[in-house]
Amino acid sequence: MEKRNIISGFWMLLLFSALGSALEIWLGKTNFMTPEGMQATRSALSSAHSHALCLSFANILYGLSADVLVKGGWARKTSSYMIMIGTIIFPFAFVGEVFIAEQFIFLAPVGGAIFLLGLLVALVGHYTKAK
Repeated sequence: MEKRNIISGFWMLLLFSALGSALEIWLGKTNFMTPEGMQATRSALSSAHSHALCLSFANILYGLSADVLVKGGWARKTSSYMIMIGTIIFPFAFVGEVFIAEQFIFLAPVGGAIFLLGLLVALVGHYTKAK
């Protein structure tokens, strides 16, 4: 099951990269907005594109941590979920900052900390052979 996550994560990464780049190029060539609106749209699109790419990486890391680092036990599930949650929260801070309010930026270090703790749990589980 986890190998499918790794493969689908790579496909998602390619797809989101291509779609995000195509949208940015298309927006750059059209002249239906004011320069200020265009800049705001580009900024929001860039943040959304980053969020999609981070979700792709989360899918890959979820598969890697569950399949390669930890073969079973409590550390497998814990690290997988922590890595997934951290990689979702971290870019959401930047998307929230653009779309909602600047106060959302405080979520970035929270997501990063959860992500790093997930990697630490995976490594501890791997080296202690957690069951």
